[in-house]
Amino acid sequence: MSLLMISEIMQEKQEPLSTLSDYEKEFVVQFAFKTLDQELTNKLIQELAEARDGDETKQIMELTFKNYASIVKFMVLR
Repeated sequence: MSLLMISEIMQEKQEPLSTLSDYEKEFVVQFAFKTLDQELTNKLIQELAEARDGDETKQIMELTFKNYASIVKFMVLR
């Protein structure tokens, strides 16, 4: 996935992204760069946007990190 494609995803998903914190947006961008998978990135954005609270968001991010650790090992969770 190129920078242009990631930029396009971010433009397309503007509404759900508006509910995410800067840290969550950074997590999504890093995930997109590392997985190179537009479908997975879209799913991650949707799940984070639908999260009820910060604890659920953190759980989604931790599960994503765990499931894709071999790909996204550079990512650091807070």
